[in-house]
Formats: sequence, C-alpha cells, structure tokens
Amino acid sequence: MSFLSVLSKIGKAIFTGVKAASPFIGFLPAGGTFGKIAALVGTAERVGDVLAGPGSGAKKAEALLPLSAEVIATSEIVAGHEILDQALYLQGVLQIQNGTHDILKSLKA
Repeated sequence: MSFLSVLSKIGKAIFTGVKAASPFIGFLPAGGTFGKIAALVGTAERVGDVLAGPGSGAKKAEALLPLSAEVIATSEIVAGHEILDQALYLQGVLQIQNGTHDILKSLKA
C-alpha cells in the first residue's frame, strides 16, 4: 500500500468521524466544508488507487479521465453551469490532464 493511499485513508477516516460527530458536538457544521473535504479525500484516494494500479500510462490516463472531469466539474469555473457538449468538455479535461502530466515530467525530481 502506497504512502498516499495510507494517508488518504487516514484523512478520510478523520473527516468522516468529525462529520459524523458534528451533530452531537453542536458547533461544527454537518455539511459544508467538512463534506467538501471528505469528498476531496475520497477522490484523492480513488486517484491514488488508479495510479498505484496495473497498466500503462495511457491506460491510467484513460482511467483518470472521469475522476478529473468530476474534480473540474466541482471547481468554481464550472460549478453551477450546465455542460451542453459532454464530448467537448471531456476533450478539454483531457487537455488539462495531459498538460499537467507534461508539466510534472518537465520538473527535476
């Protein structure tokens, strides 16, 4: 199990516990920020699972596309808007995903 996978599971457990306990504590909101953080941790965990899984880079990129589209759909620039052309939206998401990959490959480790 990779470090990121372990870290995401710990983070998810902490935020899930805080969210579950918040109605009893009374001063923490049950949704809102904690819900967003829990969703983000869940997405990060799924991304980690895809990256740690078997397959080539192309297969992993293909598997990441729906997760990338989900993350971008919740961003400020897209949230609250209807996606009229799903194919064009996914094409743009793929360009962002590939651009991020190129940037990371260009950096010295």
